[in-house]
Amino acid sequence: LGQATGIFSAMRDIVKKEGVGRLYRGIAAPLSVEPIKRAIKFSANEKYKTMTAGLPAAPYIAGCMAGMTEVCIIAPAEVVKIRMQSSNYVGKYTSTTHGLLTVLKEEGPVAFAKGIEPALWRQGSWNGLYFGIAPQIKERLKQSFPDMSNMTCNLIGGSIGGVLA
Repeated sequence: LGQATGIFSAMRDIVKKEGVGRLYRGIAAPLSVEPIKRAIKFSANEKYKTMTAGLPAAPYIAGCMAGMTEVCIIAPAEVVKIRMQSSNYVGKYTSTTHGLLTVLKEEGPVAFAKGIEPALWRQGSWNGLYFGIAPQIKERLKQSFPDMSNMTCNLIGGSIGGVLA
């Protein structure tokens, strides 16, 4: 197969060469940790808000710390996901659990920290901005539109905060 010229040609080439299932290889790890990631991020943010209360830019600092906490806890699943999706590891892991145990056995726990620094920067900055901006937008919406439901304020504020972050 030739060099892919875009996302659709790459997907078509993968399906031709390796089958449709290859598009979803390694997806169990991120799907299984997604609810956990959200729980960690939001609960850590609440904890860090109390720890940073009174500091200048406290919501931004708490959000940054929450994002970094999420990265540290989720790193093993991310490493396994990337390994299972990489053509360099095709056939090495039979499942997400097998991948996790194999990496741990063959490379030790330090292997799960590979690539963690860029993830810390990415998630720390994004969450810092999100948790700093979104609550302010929600509060301004509540003040400007007192009849607007809390859910609508959260949806709009969270969406704008996510786009700006």
